[in-house]
Amino acid sequence: MKAAAQQMGTPPAAAGFSGNGNGAPAISLQGSSLQGGSQGMTSPNLPDANAPASLVTPAPPVTSDAPAPAVPTPTAGIGGETGLTPIPSLTTLTPVVLELFTAEGCGSCLAADANLGSWAKQRSVLVLTYHVDYWDYIGWRDMKADPAFAQRQLGYVEAFGRSMIYTPQLIVGGADESLGTDRDRLSMMLSNSRYIATMAPLRLMRDAAGQVFADLPAVALPKPATIWLVSFRRQVETDILAGENAGHHVSAVNVVRAVQKIGDWTGSAARLPVPINLKAGGDLPADAAAVIANQAEYGPVIAATAVAYDSLR
Repeated sequence: MKAAAQQMGTPPAAAGFSGNGNGAPAISLQGSSLQGGSQGMTSPNLPDANAPASLVTPAPPVTSDAPAPAVPTPTAGIGGETGLTPIPSLTTLTPVVLELFTAEGCGSCLAADANLGSWAKQRSVLVLTYHVDYWDYIGWRDMKADPAFAQRQLGYVEAFGRSMIYTPQLIVGGADESLGTDRDRLSMMLSNSRYIATMAPLRLMRDAAGQVFADLPAVALPKPATIWLVSFRRQVETDILAGENAGHHVSAVNVVRAVQKIGDWTGSAARLPVPINLKAGGDLPADAAAVIANQAEYGPVIAATAVAYDSLR
């Protein structure tokens, strides 16, 4: 990783750039804004793995003068109420959330996709794969990608105080990072119970009209949590025809199609409406949804669950 950092500095669009994951450009993060170039940049303390990370320069955040949409406030008073039916979950009550930031145009990402795919079969973890679009310039457009997913990755990077963004990056429980290709490190991390020790059980319920609600229990929170709705597709098959991974057939799991903030949680027992969108994802529609609570916005995950759309009908 150190050697890779020393070679960086060429902008993505420069002629003759080779996106081999070893000499790719990177950015330095200063506070909450992105600064182009590599001056003043320091290499993050990333774990070693057989496959190198691909360091890249994502586009800066999109700014707008339009006011932010209103976020619903949870309504207190779940206990003892009737008329709600529990929705069967795809996970245990307190799953460890694994968020992989990947791209079909990234030569070192396919091994990470396969690694996470093996863990996705276990109910004790919730695997979510976010495809980012900043590798599209190499020659293959990742149709699963969305700029919003890179913004979520940047949120974690800044929360960790890191100076680089890369793929394949794996965020474990909203609290730690690892190379997505490092199987041994991930196994070791998942054997540590600390990721679920402070998690609260989160359930999704539905009423007679089909409206979905998150059942938020009463817990002591050091700071308010942000509640996210993540729509995803459980299985996607793709033939990659160009770029670094040309000729590969990829079977991706739990591919995120949309992510949005739906509320804040102060720790009081509450009911939060969950605006499930059965059409999220457009031409590659989601067929499942996860609700995740991060301390602050991009802190440790303190509650999570996922349900299949089949359970909502």
